Amino acid sequence: MLLDELRKPKAKQRLSEDLFIEMEKALTTVERAMPEVVPDKDVAADALLQKYKGGVFDNIVDLRRSGRSRGRRKWAPIGRAAQAALRKLFSSATYSIDEAFEDTVSGVYAERDIVSRIEGVDRAS
Repeated sequence: MLLDELRKPKAKQRLSEDLFIEMEKALTTVERAMPEVVPDKDVAADALLQKYKGGVFDNIVDLRRSGRSRGRRKWAPIGRAAQAALRKLFSSATYSIDEAFEDTVSGVYAERDIVSRIEGVDRAS
């Protein structure tokens, strides 16, 4: 599929090697942390590819957020919500990366950002 796309003039290319690289990174990140969520990497990659083609997400960098949705940080523990959201992300045709992020760790990231800003103000005082 990628080779066919690369044969097209640059202006008509919809899929890029960067898309496939970002998909591979995202899937590998989730697969390492939660192997049960990605039982078949090819099926998950196809689901993400269809979402990209269908406009469910249009920025390939958004794929990095799917790895963050797993919540694998000391301040964002893994939970059933993360597993459910990622399963849905890799199977549902319309569930977006942004929705998975919002349903899982967006609040934790927002809280961390607020704490960092407060600490920055304390240091500046």
